[in-house]
Amino acid sequence: MHPHAGIAHRMYNPITSQAGASQRSRSRIKRSEMAALSFLVRDLHRHHVSDTKSALLASVVQQSYDPILSITSEGLISTWNPACEKLYGYARDEAIGRPLSMIVPESRREESRSMFLKVIRGEMVVFETLRQRRDGSLVDVSISGAPLRDNQGLIVGICSIHRDIAIQRQHEKQLRLVMRELAHRSKNLLAIIISMATQTARHSANITDFTTRFTQRLLGLAHSHDLLIQENWRGAPLRALINSHLEPFIGGDTSRVILNGSDVIVDPKAAQNLGLALHELATNASKYGALSQPSGRIFISWEKTAEGNFTVSWRESGGPNGVAPTHRGFGQAVLERLAAQALEGHAQLEFTPQGVHWRMEMPAEYLVEASSEAKN
Repeated sequence: MHPHAGIAHRMYNPITSQAGASQRSRSRIKRSEMAALSFLVRDLHRHHVSDTKSALLASVVQQSYDPILSITSEGLISTWNPACEKLYGYARDEAIGRPLSMIVPESRREESRSMFLKVIRGEMVVFETLRQRRDGSLVDVSISGAPLRDNQGLIVGICSIHRDIAIQRQHEKQLRLVMRELAHRSKNLLAIIISMATQTARHSANITDFTTRFTQRLLGLAHSHDLLIQENWRGAPLRALINSHLEPFIGGDTSRVILNGSDVIVDPKAAQNLGLALHELATNASKYGALSQPSGRIFISWEKTAEGNFTVSWRESGGPNGVAPTHRGFGQAVLERLAAQALEGHAQLEFTPQGVHWRMEMPAEYLVEASSEAKN
């Protein structure tokens, strides 16, 4: 066999059009790699190939990062470059003369025979499949294959390139996980927005009132999402979450809000629900509570309890006397039920002479530092 038959083997891809193969990847290979290899295969079998050119082509095969092998028409391995040794674990002397089935797992034997026959009949193939290493482990590979012809143009074997695509497969798997997680989060977000729209509409006097209230609540939800995005959706620092929701109501006057608590990170679910509660509290405070008076102050504290829970407390002072509303609105529902129930905790809302006092207790599992997995 010609010393550069291995180049031609790069064209051999005994596993063409396998389900799940990337169309984009196949297209790139067909346009560039297959075209280049086709040229090399033709060049290898011209009647007058110089020794210098033959040596050059042999060097290319030997130094290639891609596993390149060639196979006889009887299905025996005839060339095996160093990259093949690295991928499959067989030394050159162990592979030469052995049947190709040596690296084909039992589950892919029929597929391999089918692709082999296609190439022997003169076709070029590109496909993705599994191959088996010497230690028995399986590896995802992309294979390109083409007929290997003699100087008279007769097909005498196959040339093939095998490319390890395990990393590509892992990336595809991660992408599928990300897409599923995105779909899950989108559904959760839509459920929250639908609830906000329904409740806001129920307690709005007219369309203008609804539009104003609903837009403000959406902007509040957006503040929570901005923080989650900054943290790669791992969670949101509670202190930053509080500041982001109160800043539109206090401007740059940070003296009006006193925070007391350690630096903790709450998981995405807690961040979204606490964000809703903080927005409703701040809105109420700006209209009827502490933030409606120049002397008003808000004290927010949080801590872990001895029972393994986590509490968040909002207390107002310096504003008008807290008077319980005559009807329950969306904001009160969020403070008493939605945020608490969504986080498997309980909340208490009081309208005291000093102002609104809200306290919520939830499992400490919703702290990122307290749990390796955020609840969904």
